[in-house]
Formats: sequence, structure tokens, C-alpha cells
Amino acid sequence: MGLGGLQFIGNPKQPTFTICQLINGVYQQKQYRLGEPIYSYIFPDLQLQLEDIMQI
Repeated sequence: MGLGGLQFIGNPKQPTFTICQLINGVYQQKQYRLGEPIYSYIFPDLQLQLEDIMQI
């Protein structure tokens, strides 16, 4: 059983969108799940949820 992906998709598995941002030479990850608004540092006025960008 592959367990490495659990940090990325959760347990139980659920649709997840991960945004990585480079901060001081280290990538920081922010995960979004169903029903959560997705925040963009580049486009702060953009209002999306996971359902808007993935076919669920």
C-alpha cells in the first residue's frame, strides 16, 4: 500500500488542490478541499473553489 500520498490527498481520499509557493528558498504547500475558497497571491480578487476547476 502506498502511503506517501496521504499527506497530499488525505485519509480517506478526497479531491485536493495543492498550491506551492516559494518562500525563502523553500516551497510551502497549501491544500484546498471541496467547499473551500482558493486564495491566489498573484490574483487576490480571483474567487474560485475546487469545484470550479475540477470535474467532480
